[in-house]
Amino acid sequence: MAEPTPLREQPPLRPACPAAAGLRPLVLLALALALLVLAGCRDRGTQLPIPMDDLLPTGWRVHRPEGKRQVLQPLSIDGDSEQEWLLFYHFDNVEGGANGPIGGIIYDAQQDAARYDPQTVIPFPYQPSAFLVPYRLLPDWRFGKGQGYLGNDAVQFEVVSAVTPRRGEESTGQELVVFGKQRGAVTRVSIFRWVSPQEGYASVHFVGSHRVEIGPREALTLVREVTTFDMLSERSNLCKRTTYQRQGDALTFNVVSPPAIVFCQGTPAEPTYPEAVVLAWLLNSPGAARNALVAPGREGQVNAAGPASVLRVLSLTYDSTAMTLDVGQDAVSRMAVQTTVEVPGPGRRVYRWTLQERKPQAVRDTSRWLILDVAQVP
Repeated sequence: MAEPTPLREQPPLRPACPAAAGLRPLVLLALALALLVLAGCRDRGTQLPIPMDDLLPTGWRVHRPEGKRQVLQPLSIDGDSEQEWLLFYHFDNVEGGANGPIGGIIYDAQQDAARYDPQTVIPFPYQPSAFLVPYRLLPDWRFGKGQGYLGNDAVQFEVVSAVTPRRGEESTGQELVVFGKQRGAVTRVSIFRWVSPQEGYASVHFVGSHRVEIGPREALTLVREVTTFDMLSERSNLCKRTTYQRQGDALTFNVVSPPAIVFCQGTPAEPTYPEAVVLAWLLNSPGAARNALVAPGREGQVNAAGPASVLRVLSLTYDSTAMTLDVGQDAVSRMAVQTTVEVPGPGRRVYRWTLQERKPQAVRDTSRWLILDVAQVP
């Protein structure tokens, strides 16, 4: 397998353009939602029968996020005292069939319409009642926003803060974090921060074809580390792991190290394929777990010739077909595997591994690949 190409560092985000532009079909829905908000302010017991399905743009299907009972989600992350409304929806749907990806939009209650393009928003400034301005989250295609969508099957979200507010005070540095799921696993993480009424929400977006993990943090605080796991076209269920870290408190993340090759679902104790045996040896610490992957009587030689510790495995190559000639009395076949690893101190090293497929020793056994020898490649 060829050495993976390191991902380029993610450039600093550019603020999103006015998300209200190009949303002419949403104006009617925004006004209808505004009636709901204002009616609630007048009389909390009044319920207006607004047919949401009839007001949504053609082709949208409303999506209710996991853990929530209502479709419209109240939140406030733009620094003012007014409440916004978050709506998730399916788009690119198949007619009469499955739902498409999940997108999101925030409706922001505002008073001054004069600062917007009069072609897209009703141009009556300083209205006696507020109106709702729609801001796209994703999908979007303006500055810094062309990253795709929020989720495949389901989404969860939380509002996080850089500073924990005291009682009665507004929080600062708030962000919306959306976790997108596919078949139960989080495969997309999208983070949004308010920029301005004209520019809407800036965003950063992460995708892992197998999963995405968030680094350790206190509850409802800024996400500072994200790790993506992308499946490789491999027979041993291997993934490329890439870690991003936030730069200060800005909405900017950079790759912190070259991508590494790991098992997608954890290191197995008895790997099946020879390259998986080598990877498991490299990912384990010296001791019993490593020795169990080596042919009997060869543990000392392999431990002395192989790397004592490995920071990350950068590449893993091998022949697709095992050799069956001149393999030894207790073996069925043999194969060579070559790895590039990053180790403490000198940096990168290349090793060539020789493995034997050992015959089964009992009725319920199967043949197993074990490491016979290893040597550093100059």
